[in-house]
Amino acid sequence: MNIEKFEKYDEKIDRISAFIVIYSLTLMLLLVTMQIILRYLFNFSFLWIPELARYLLVAFSFFAGSMALRRNELAGISLIVDVIPIRIRRWIDFIAILFVILFCMIGIAYGFKTAILIIQSGQPSPSMQIPIGFVYLPIPITLSLMLFNSLISAYDILFKCTLKRHKKYTILLNKVSIRE
Repeated sequence: MNIEKFEKYDEKIDRISAFIVIYSLTLMLLLVTMQIILRYLFNFSFLWIPELARYLLVAFSFFAGSMALRRNELAGISLIVDVIPIRIRRWIDFIAILFVILFCMIGIAYGFKTAILIIQSGQPSPSMQIPIGFVYLPIPITLSLMLFNSLISAYDILFKCTLKRHKKYTILLNKVSIRE
């Protein structure tokens, strides 16, 4: 299996996610600022701006979470794990990735099922009148990205440790074997 080829796809996906994160946050900031100015200076407001801002916040949060998982930068408690020997720590990380994979698979299945069910019902959003099921789609889409990232990470930890995010294991294992 050529993991470098998957890593190139992973980098392209990360660029697209970064684009979505940057522009959704920027648009949300502009919309909320415009709403505040209109409300307090002109005593006028658009009903659809707060709704769109919430939807952009959801998309921003999930795509940013996907990027953080890819870069191995999600918040975690490493106090206990850092004192465990590196040979064992690698397997603990691998088991944690397996749990993430399981969570993503369940979330993808239920997320798409829920989104499709709501799209088929034809329920519109309150202010913007778009099908509300489309608002649910970023969740299973980003979980699919997280699943892809996690599968690459699991394979790399298990067989190679060549990706930038896992080279720490190779470096630390080399330091341990030099001391011995």
